[in-house]
Amino acid sequence: MNDSIVVAMTTYYEQIEDTRFNLACEAIEMAARGTYRENCSDFVVVVDDSHNPDVKNLFRKQGARVFHQTVGGFGSAKRQSAFIAREIAIQTNIDII
Repeated sequence: MNDSIVVAMTTYYEQIEDTRFNLACEAIEMAARGTYRENCSDFVVVVDDSHNPDVKNLFRKQGARVFHQTVGGFGSAKRQSAFIAREIAIQTNIDII
């Protein structure tokens, strides 16, 4: 059994000065560095629909794998993030529950 996890999230921020954006960066960094749990290697998937390229760049800097949202709507973004997370789990032999 692999102790790693894949964290999937969807985001949309108009500006990087948004408090919620800063909280998202902190959460991504903690998950990507495995600081939620000891001795694990975690993957962070972000499906983002922000038009500001700085948002995606800063998420990547925090350790996320960032994907542009392909179909509009919150439900579509959630499905896209779940699909990508599942693909990473399969490729890296992480149990899917």
